[in-house]
Amino acid sequence: MVNIVNQYPKFKNTMILQEISEFIEEVLKDFGRGGRVMNIVLCDDGFIRDLNRDYRGFDKPTDVLSFSMEEGEVLWDGDDDSIGEVPVEMGDVMISVDTAGRQAVEYNVPLEEELVRLSVHGALHLLGLDHEISPEEEEAMMKKQDELIAEFFRKYSL
Repeated sequence: MVNIVNQYPKFKNTMILQEISEFIEEVLKDFGRGGRVMNIVLCDDGFIRDLNRDYRGFDKPTDVLSFSMEEGEVLWDGDDDSIGEVPVEMGDVMISVDTAGRQAVEYNVPLEEELVRLSVHGALHLLGLDHEISPEEEEAMMKKQDELIAEFFRKYSL
């Protein structure tokens, strides 16, 4: 399940948010991670700046941050029937709508298209891809990102 939390009251296009949620759920299934929970949070520059400073040491806003809940030791693997069915949290993708808006102007695309790109980018990070590891990893991640964005726009139109 992909939850989108809109903490950016000026952004009102709920239809694109629903489409992003549906699409990222399909991506998770394609990666063998169906049934997991991912949260995408739309926020402003001030909020993401604080996160970027506190968790990455960069005191400036950024476009997207991903926080994985699946790194490190697995504390519960879901095999204990007495607990019941608890969905596995993959993590959170934080997107600054302020920064996305500036980038949309720079790239000459609608804001919604930039939000799709950032959502896919953040989801790929939670799925284990990382463009900061090496040039080869960056190329592989960007290729997959471009493929998924093209697939999104074949299914949905702005």
